[in-house]
Amino acid sequence: MATNSTHAHVCHSLTSQNVEVQYFEAQHPTTQKKVIFVEPPGFDHLDKAMDNAEILRIISEWMDHSLVPPSCFVSGLY
Repeated sequence: MATNSTHAHVCHSLTSQNVEVQYFEAQHPTTQKKVIFVEPPGFDHLDKAMDNAEILRIISEWMDHSLVPPSCFVSGLY
């Protein structure tokens, strides 16, 4: 597992499982720098608990409060 942690829940479904941002810290194996894996709420929530605008707001707020310079956002997957 990339984070080398047992705290990261792996879901084997396309259904969104969380409603808040979860993150897991790891150390880059070569540079020893901290890497943060972020698991945001999934878009297109099947139970319609949140619309996509609410999910984007949650992600944006998490980034505003959690990423401090010299942190940088590298990649996002949808």
